[in-house]
Amino acid sequence: MKEEILKTPFGLFKLLSEKNEILSLEFVWDKKLKETNPQTSFAKDVKKQLIEYFSGKRKKFDLKVSVNGTHFQKKVWDVVSKIPFGKTLTYKDVAEKLGNKNLSRAVGQALKSNKVVIIIPCHRVVAKNGIGGFSGKIHQETKRKLLNIEGADV
Repeated sequence: MKEEILKTPFGLFKLLSEKNEILSLEFVWDKKLKETNPQTSFAKDVKKQLIEYFSGKRKKFDLKVSVNGTHFQKKVWDVVSKIPFGKTLTYKDVAEKLGNKNLSRAVGQALKSNKVVIIIPCHRVVAKNGIGGFSGKIHQETKRKLLNIEGADV
């Protein structure tokens, strides 16, 4: 497993990868950590695609992701991965796509466990009356900035 810190216009991200698959991609909040020069062509590609996304040039990622989670979490992440750039769904919408409108809270918990931010776009899931809570362990301000990059109406 390879760990690298990638610098983007949006901040630092910690990438954990193995065999050209993302295991984890998370925001770096620790101010002491610094960028590492991407050592692998895969990490260079991840960084390039993130930069393209943040500049508005990329609307869809072409990266392999391998995430660990429960069966339910993986189902939620799969639904969320299909939300188009610039669009949002509510927690209830996602729950309904899973077959039970009463699973909104469980959907929120699954999104809180997302370890592949941006690529699995949990920021595109909002509350029915506003932006909602945390998304992939990021703050509402960060979530709002990501949605603004995409031109989403929030």
